[in-house]
Amino acid sequence: MATLNWRVGGSGAIASADAGHIAIAKIALDCATNNVGSGDTVQVLDIPAGTEVLWTALLVGTPETAADTADLGDADSATVYMSNAPLNGTAGTYLWGDAGTGSTSVMIRKYYKAAGILSIHADAALAQFKGTLLVCMAKMTIG
Repeated sequence: MATLNWRVGGSGAIASADAGHIAIAKIALDCATNNVGSGDTVQVLDIPAGTEVLWTALLVGTPETAADTADLGDADSATVYMSNAPLNGTAGTYLWGDAGTGSTSVMIRKYYKAAGILSIHADAALAQFKGTLLVCMAKMTIG
C-alpha cells in the first residue's frame, strides 16, 4: 500500500477572497499511465479551510475490465463521498457521491473548518481506468 500524490488545488483552489463563490474542480484520473495498487491511496484534491464540498461525481472514461471498485473520502472517513464505486461501468457513466452507503445516487455535503485532502482508496489494483473526478465546492469564509 502506498500513498500517491496526484493533488491539484491547494490554497488557490478557491481563493480566500472568493467567499460565497462556487467552483468545480475537474481532476483527470489516468490509472493506465499511473498504475494504482490494491489498497493504495491517491490524494487528488486539496480542500482549503472554510470550504464546503457540495457534491462529487466521477465520470467513467475507460472502465476497468474487472469488477474493481474504489472509495472517495478524506482523513475523517475514506468513504464519506463514495464507497465501493464500480469502476468497470459503461464509459460515459456518472457516479455520484454516496455518503458511504454503496449507493451511487445520494449526494452528500461536507463543511471543512480546517483544510482537508480528498483521496481515492483503491479496493483493487487499477491499471486501465481513466476518468474525471468533479468536485463542486463553495468557499464559505474569508481568510
